[in-house]
Amino acid sequence: MGSIAGCDSILIVNVNIEEPSYYTWEDTLCNDAYILIDGFRYDKAQPTGRQVLKNRNVSGCDSIININLYFKQQDLNYTSLFEIYQGEKVQFDLQASFQISSVRWLPSTNLSCGDCLNPEASPTENTEYQGVLTDIDGCEIFVRIKIVVRSRNDVYFPNSFSPNSDGVNDRFRIENPPAGLKVITFSIYDRWGNKVYSESNVSAQDMYGWDGRYKGQELMPGVYVFLLAYETPEGQTEHRSGDINLIR
Repeated sequence: MGSIAGCDSILIVNVNIEEPSYYTWEDTLCNDAYILIDGFRYDKAQPTGRQVLKNRNVSGCDSIININLYFKQQDLNYTSLFEIYQGEKVQFDLQASFQISSVRWLPSTNLSCGDCLNPEASPTENTEYQGVLTDIDGCEIFVRIKIVVRSRNDVYFPNSFSPNSDGVNDRFRIENPPAGLKVITFSIYDRWGNKVYSESNVSAQDMYGWDGRYKGQELMPGVYVFLLAYETPEGQTEHRSGDINLIR
C-alpha cells in the first residue's frame, strides 16, 4: 500500500476479540415446573444442559448458558381406591414427606372436612375425590382417590383366578361378602355344560370356593361359567351368573 507521494504507508490495526458471555442458571423448582430457553424445555426429565444463544450478548457474540435445575423432594403415600358398603365411612390416609400449607378437596360433599389432609368420607354412590395439596413454597401436588360404594345385597366376583397355592386369589368365591348373606347354591360348569363344582346352604363368609379341580384333578386353563343363588340379609332370593377365567 502506498501514499500519494509514492512512499509506503503503515497502517496499524488493533483488533479486540470479544469472548462469549457465560452464565449459569441454577434453580430449585416444583416437580411439575419447567423452563424454556431458546425453545428448548428443561424439566425433571431434562434438568441439566448447555444452551448456546447465537449473537445474543451486547457485543453481538454468543451467550452460553449452563443449566442446573433441582426439584423438590415431595413424597406422598396414600390409598387411591377404597371399597365400602352403603352407610359406611372411610378415612383417607395421606402421608406426606413435606410441609403442607393448604388442602382442597373436590367435591367436598360427604367429607368431614374439605380442607384437611385426611377427612372421613361417607359417599352414597361411587365418587372420585380430587385433592390439591399446596406446600409452604407454593408448589401444588394433585391426588385422586376413588371410593366404590357397594350395595349390601350385591355380590362381587373376580373375573379370573389362579389356583397356584401362592395364597393370592387361589379360590373362586364371593369377594368380601356382606354379613348375613347366605349361599343357596353355587355351581361351576365347563364349556360343554358339565358341572365341575358345587356347594350349597352355607353362609357367604364360610363358603369354600372352587380351587380349579374336579374330582381331585387340576382342570385345564380356560373360561368356565358360574351360577349362584343367594339369600340377602332381608330374606330376598337373588341370582347371579357369569364367566370366570381359570389361569395357571
